Parts: sequence; structure tokens; C-alpha cells
Amino acid sequence: MPSGEAKTYINNPLYTEAMRNFQLGKWDAGFVNLNKLQALFPVDPELTQLRQQMQVKFLVDQDEVHDKRLARQRNFLKYALRIMLVLLFVGAIGWGIYYYSTWIQKQWTDTRINFENEVKQIELSVKYRNAQELLLAGRVSEAIVLFNELADADPNMPGLQDYINRTNDLLILDKKYQEAMQLINDGEYQKALDKLKEIASKEPNYKDITIRIDQLEKSFLYQEILDRADQAYQDGRWYDAIVGYESLRTMDTTYREAIIKKSLFDSYLKAADAILAKPTAKLEDLLLAESYYQKALTLSPRDPEILNKRAEAKTSIEDRLVKGFLFEAQKILNTDADSLSAIQTAESYYSQALNLRPNDPEILLQLTMTRKYLVAIDNFNKGLWDAIIPDLEYIYSQDPNYANGTALQTLYDAYTSRGNEEYLKGDYPGALVDYQRAVVLANDQPQSILRLFEAQLNVAKTLGLLDKYKEATTLYKEALELSGISEKILGIESKTAAALLQAKAYAEKGNYKSAYQIYRDELSDISKFYETIDIVVGSGDYLTLLARLYDSTVSAILAANGINNPNEIGPQTKIKVPRIK
Repeated sequence: MPSGEAKTYINNPLYTEAMRNFQLGKWDAGFVNLNKLQALFPVDPELTQLRQQMQVKFLVDQDEVHDKRLARQRNFLKYALRIMLVLLFVGAIGWGIYYYSTWIQKQWTDTRINFENEVKQIELSVKYRNAQELLLAGRVSEAIVLFNELADADPNMPGLQDYINRTNDLLILDKKYQEAMQLINDGEYQKALDKLKEIASKEPNYKDITIRIDQLEKSFLYQEILDRADQAYQDGRWYDAIVGYESLRTMDTTYREAIIKKSLFDSYLKAADAILAKPTAKLEDLLLAESYYQKALTLSPRDPEILNKRAEAKTSIEDRLVKGFLFEAQKILNTDADSLSAIQTAESYYSQALNLRPNDPEILLQLTMTRKYLVAIDNFNKGLWDAIIPDLEYIYSQDPNYANGTALQTLYDAYTSRGNEEYLKGDYPGALVDYQRAVVLANDQPQSILRLFEAQLNVAKTLGLLDKYKEATTLYKEALELSGISEKILGIESKTAAALLQAKAYAEKGNYKSAYQIYRDELSDISKFYETIDIVVGSGDYLTLLARLYDSTVSAILAANGINNPNEIGPQTKIKVPRIK
């Protein structure tokens, strides 16, 4: 059976306030506080006894008040009678000649009878009220005595028979309640519950019947859960046993506390041992075993058995956990290497592995790359090129194909974007350095014709502005030839074809400046040289990933869609992606 509330009500502010109100005679306020206190401590026998004592004192106090009032009424009637007698006497003397002495005697008798009847009615009313208050206070046996006395005195008193019937019913319920309490003391819980439910069906608010029934029903539920947990323990189903014992501790920490604590402690140890006995235990199982050791230590922090077991298993668990973390990280990256969510998950695995092996250089390297990559992608949309480039250069130096090459694509676009900003500011030497680095990166993955073509054109236009016309012209020709665009353009008659032939003629004659100007003007808008495909941005897609997937560039995608802010492209956005075949 549950032990109920363990805290005392003595130090509760409601108790102090209630007692002060009672001392001051503020009975209503005192009982309000006492009711709130009983709601917090519903089964405390001392609190119930205290309420009964206060009810008795209240009734005594009220009786004194009413006795004083009755005494005043009696005195009033007594003095009124005397005055009346005096008046009658005086009247008898003054009017004696008009009335016979027998009539005077009759008036006197009637007055005395009426007075006695009024006194009797007052006494009966007081007793009636006292009986009702005793009934409300739960003092049923005392109330029935007064009701029976009233019935003997005036059986036709309004509502009296209803009160007598009600009191008799309560006496029967009280007897059954006492029988139920005795059954509980005898351990006959089911019989006690049946009897309490019988009482509740007739009087739902009788005493603490609801609380008693709830406690008994909970005790049956607790016993059922405990039986299942014990059976699981006997069968070696440690997980099921742990779930059962933990549930009981959650529902009521005091329920068979010592027994359940011991069984749960043993279940934790046996469950952890069973997991470690499996040579191919999964990562989540190893983590579960470690958690079982931790929980066992919580139950018994200084238990030598658990301390020794955990020390013995620690090295094995750590080694297997590290391998499990690395395996899971690699598995998810092999499946979806350029997915940000996958990289975030891998970062979590690497972090947990590093916590176990803080000095492992390979784990530290992988964790560092995942973190730098995630930060770089976040900074890309913010345009923080100076922060992005060092992080991605580090990743690129360790793994040129990191994130399936999207790290390289992002690094390329970062250099290109920073070079564009420098170019617009007139910092041509700075722009040239960044554009040249972009060319090197583009050459590392030559399958993207658009990327290499864009990078070479950026370098060529910047060289011309630095008066390096020959180098610029040479690079323009190389870009057109490597991309295959020169062959396509020159194969048809067009204004662009004629201009490019003119530029080639100037270059052959050594007039590199004129050749540069023609190349720069004709190639300032490269959109006429590529095709676009329409796509819908998917959940988890990001701009440099799309550029890498479609052999394009971020600059070309933004230009093709007429936007400047990469943040305008999100999931479900329809965009055009340029590429050169």
C-alpha cells in the first residue's frame, strides 16, 4: 500500500494562519485555511482529529453565544411578564368593578401558557440547530441522540424526519467505513475496495472515500507492474524489468522503496553485462550499457561492485563506442556527403568520439573539418568571404573532394565573389589574386566548363585593366578554345563571330590592346554562351551545392535569376541554373 504524504502540515503557513484565526474567534476564516490544508494532506489522521476538535470548540463557542442569547430572551420575557403582571394588577384594581375575578384568572393562565410555549420553542430550536451542526461536523452518533429527543418532544417539527433518516443512513455508512478500514489493516485490500465503492455509490463525498479508493486502486496497479517486472527479472529480460521498476519509482518513490531499488540496481548491472557480452553490439546498445552503469551509480554511488565492473568495462566500452561513432559518421557521409544535415549528424558523432579520445588526431581532424564546413556554408550567405576562405582552404588541403567536391565549389565561389567586390572597388591587383586562385581551383575539377570559363574571363578582364593586354588576350583565346565556344561561334555567321575574328586579327598583328577591348566587350555577358535548366530548390539544398551538382557557379545562377542576395533562394523556389555543354 502507498504510504501517502510524507510531509508534515505543522510548518505549513496555512496551519499557522488557521490557528491564529481560531484563537481570534474567526471560525469561518480558520475553517477555510483548514480545508485548504486538508486538501494538501488528505489522509493525515492528526489533521482530521484537529478539524474535529476545532468543530467541537466552534460548537461550544456557538452554544455559549446562543445560551447567552437565550438567557437574554428569558430575562426579557421574565421582566416582560413581571411588567405585564404589574399592569394587570393595576388594571385589575382600576377596572375590577367591570370584570369578574374569574376572567382575570383566565387571562393570567393564558399568558403564562403562551410564555412557557415560547420558551419551549426556543429551546427546541436551539437543540435542532445543535443537532444539525453536530451532523455537519461528522459527529453522527451525538446528532441522532438530539434528533430523537426532538422527535419525542415535537414529532411534527418541519424537516426533522428527513434529518433522522439521513443520520441513520450515515450511521450505517460509518459502520461500513470502519469495516473497510479494518479490512485494510488486515490486508484484505480487494474486500476493502469493494466495500468502499459500495459506500461511494451511495455517498460519493463521504469522508475521504475518494482518496481511499484511489489509493487502493493504485496499490493494485503498482502490484501488477511489480509482478510483471519481477517476472521479467526472473526470465532475464532485463530491459523489461528496468522499465517496470523505473515506472514504479516514477509513480511513487516510497512504494516498496528498498525492494524495488535493489531489484533495479541488479537489473542495471545485468543488462549492461549482457550488452557487453555481445561482440557485435551496436552503437546505441553500447551507449545504453554505459547509461545503465551511470544509473546504477546513481542508486548506489559508492558500491564497490559497480565501481569495479565499470572500471573493467570502461576501456572496452570506450574503444567500441569510438569505433561505433566513427563508423556511423562515415556511413552517413558516404550516403550523403554534401548534405548539411548529414554533416551536422557526423559532427555530433565525431564530437562524442573526441570526448572519449581527446588526443586522437584523426578524430580531431574530421571534427574540425565538419565544423569549419558548417560555419563556412552559414557564412557564405552572409558574404563573409574573409572568414570563409581560410576555413575552406584548410579543408581543401586535407581533402580536396570534401563533401563530394562542394567544399571546392564553395571555395571557388568565395574567391570569385570576393574578387568581384574588389574589382568593383577598383582594387584590381587584389581581384586578380582571387580570380587566379579561382582558376586554379576550377582546373582541379575541369568537368565544369562554365566554372573554368568564368574564372578565366575574370582573370583576363582584370589583366587588361592592369595594362597586361598580351596576357589578357592570350587568356581570352584559351578560354574560348577550352570551352568549345570559339568553335561554335566561328562556325556560324554572326556579329559576335565577326568581332572575335577581328580580335584574333589584332592579336596576330601585335595590337593586343585593341584585341583585349573587343574580347572584353563581347564576353562581358556570357549568358549568351550557355543554356539554362529550370529546377525547384529542394529541402536541404544550398546554393553552392546546386552549383556543383549542375556544373555551374553561384555568380552565374544569381545573374540568370536576376537576384543579388543568395538568401532569396530557398526551398520550393523555382530557379534557372546555367551550364555549358
